[in-house]
Amino acid sequence: VLANHPACAGRLLGSAVALTGDGVPFTVVESLESSAPEVIQEIDLLRFADFRRPTRVVKGLEPLLTMKLTSFLDGSAVLVMCHCHALLDGTSAFAFLGDWARSARGEKTVASRRTSALLQALPDEGQLYDLSQEKFGRPLAGSWTYSALKVAFDLVCPLYDRLFLAGVTGDLSRPRVYFSDTELARIKAAATPSAGDGWVSTQEALTAYILLTIGKATLPSTSRGRAIAAFALDA
Repeated sequence: VLANHPACAGRLLGSAVALTGDGVPFTVVESLESSAPEVIQEIDLLRFADFRRPTRVVKGLEPLLTMKLTSFLDGSAVLVMCHCHALLDGTSAFAFLGDWARSARGEKTVASRRTSALLQALPDEGQLYDLSQEKFGRPLAGSWTYSALKVAFDLVCPLYDRLFLAGVTGDLSRPRVYFSDTELARIKAAATPSAGDGWVSTQEALTAYILLTIGKATLPSTSRGRAIAAFALDA
């Protein structure tokens, strides 16, 4: 499957992914517990996931993608994939998992045409700077704010990484919302476009649902006309 996704086995080199072919670490752990938990909370990720320090990932010293399989006595298992957001966003991560599943079933695997088309539509670094100059009147990397934030991140992030892995930052104790299979099917049906290929990912459907819910909660009931909901795409 990595033949269709060579960047997953690479390492970061500056702002790009170097196709080093270093591979993806796959850790297997045998648990003495009877079965896998029915529900996994975020705090459990410290146990089931193979986290790598982001400050080392951005320097190309750690992999962009890791896998960890924890098996239990009854044959059940928990498989967790950790990936750098510079490598995969939510949609392309599901495309990768779908390709991996097809490979495991012995089916022919192909790089996602939809993901490829999306990547081709995204601006490259040069276009991003041009857009910044056009919209804000200055390039992104040329402001003192950018430089100050970069210094602050370089100082704070290593400490935050350690606190996160120790489970004391609060990031892993956030409340979670669970949807039943029926509810999720209704959300996806409502979000699926009638035109085009008629396909939408689960993440895209949930994103549309969340934005619609926020809009209904924040816009007054007397609102008329068209409302535009937007979110930032981080590069």
